[in-house]
Amino acid sequence: MAATKLSSELYHALQGVFCVYKPPHISTSMLARSLKLKLSNEMNKLPLNAQQSAVVNQYGLTELGNLADRHISPKAFGLRARRLSNISDARAESVVTHQESPSASSEQEVQVLSKEFSPLNMEPADVQFHPSVLGGLWRVEDFVIKPLDMVSPLTSGVLPFAVGKQGKKDMTELRAHNPIKVYRVTAQLGIATSNFQVSGGILEKVDHRHVTQPLIDRLLSAIQATHQKLQYVMAGVDVQSQEAYELASRGLVRPAPSPSGRRCVLYSIKSVEWKPPELLIEIHTVNETGPYIVKLIHDIGQELRCGAVCTAIRRIRVGHFDTTHSLVNSQWNSHEIITNIETCREPLALTMTDRLEQLAALEASQLISSSKTMS
Repeated sequence: MAATKLSSELYHALQGVFCVYKPPHISTSMLARSLKLKLSNEMNKLPLNAQQSAVVNQYGLTELGNLADRHISPKAFGLRARRLSNISDARAESVVTHQESPSASSEQEVQVLSKEFSPLNMEPADVQFHPSVLGGLWRVEDFVIKPLDMVSPLTSGVLPFAVGKQGKKDMTELRAHNPIKVYRVTAQLGIATSNFQVSGGILEKVDHRHVTQPLIDRLLSAIQATHQKLQYVMAGVDVQSQEAYELASRGLVRPAPSPSGRRCVLYSIKSVEWKPPELLIEIHTVNETGPYIVKLIHDIGQELRCGAVCTAIRRIRVGHFDTTHSLVNSQWNSHEIITNIETCREPLALTMTDRLEQLAALEASQLISSSKTMS
């Protein structure tokens, strides 16, 4: 994309869903504001518009670089204009000084020159559009950027964002699909804290040498089996019935929304790496929250009778969006975001296809439930 592209064209090109890699220890709202600030600062570095250029040329001000580099206060700008007016007065006085014996005609000429260069007769310029008065053309409030969900500050990783009207429409469908998220969670065994995180106050330290890989695998398998049964319970079918088989053949069973809110469901939880006392777990889930994952690690530590705290949560996939689609901090600019919007069209289309399959499975489950009720 050309560097001289107009800011208005860039603004209208920011339409769709893009994906960023969220750093840890930063809230989602602060991340969204950081994206808006970077975009506004970048667009304010574009050349001046016609109105601003006219004011600059009229007052004799030279181009001072980018808008972000202009630190002239309105007071200084007014002093600059008055100094130019004083120069005009000096030029008029010099004409009078160089007249040795002014006659009546020469006095009229001096009056004409004084009138011409008088600041009272100078056409006033409209400074309301000057960057020193108005500030940057683009502000943070001009950009509407919404995340897919609000993740905890401890969580890092893939996070889709919507920008513009088209992005808002696509994000609504993406939220309705409720895509599965994949996490890599790091836990430290042998310790218990007040907030279940490594940053909390230490409550106790317990020996973890009795914990083995088979013991961890059995516990995680039991947790996964419990949640697999919960999927069908929330769908209203028996896990051993033909209806459950037909639902499973259509894809993963998603929990339906309820007045009390959606309940978290774990589709898969397994141990990826065990290096005492560090344990790395991979979780496939929906309707999760940061506090829920932290509490889950605490419960695992309790079941292992050694305690555990969560040290890091990394989200590596959201639906069909993964780390390859995510922009890191150095890529948070308009060019990369517009390019990423095009890149994310494919995973977004795949997600919408899954959405249609999910609606078909939901309709089938409703038909099964109605036929079961009639019988």
